[in-house]
Amino acid sequence: MEQAAPHADELYTDHLGSVIALKKGKSNDKNILLAAHHPALSGGAYGGRQPLKRHLFPLTEASPGLWLPLPVLGSAYAAFRQNVGTPRDQSFAAYGQLADALQKILQNQGQMVYASAHDYSQQLLAKKESYQLVSGSLLQSEPAANLGGTLFRSSRKGFSRLIYEPDGAVWAEFFSIKNGNVRLRQRVQLYRPACSQVTGTPPNRQ
Repeated sequence: MEQAAPHADELYTDHLGSVIALKKGKSNDKNILLAAHHPALSGGAYGGRQPLKRHLFPLTEASPGLWLPLPVLGSAYAAFRQNVGTPRDQSFAAYGQLADALQKILQNQGQMVYASAHDYSQQLLAKKESYQLVSGSLLQSEPAANLGGTLFRSSRKGFSRLIYEPDGAVWAEFFSIKNGNVRLRQRVQLYRPACSQVTGTPPNRQ
């Protein structure tokens, strides 16, 4: 089976949507977790939200120690990343097409979680009955913008974990790492058990 590249065409995304719909229709375990490297939506730098540091000190992207102020060049570079982009940016045409197609799949398939990485931040976003998670990075950290539907965001180095409980509850946990110490920063319930009367999160109807 061939792996899809970030420039996967409409035929691939149509097929992916069909596979997810078939999985939901036939499987007894209908909690769908779709995992990939590239986010469908991100408030981080690759999603087009360039940090102030990139406007003022653009050379730090190439080398973290190059704190040489170049505000005009930096703003021009940030504008390029936001509007034209490199193949790693959502503003890049091929990546943007894939991200748009994934967004449509997530909106049309009901309850599911899309977990990704790529950006150097932790993010959890809710869209209708689905969730999008950006797991974080152990090596670098960058801020993330507060997009619509943002439930959690962090610029700390760290990682994330999804927990599927036997009773149907689904949780997302976000950890930070500093000086070798791991700390749980946030725990968010994505879906509650179908029999639970507690409100605030959607019931797991799967």
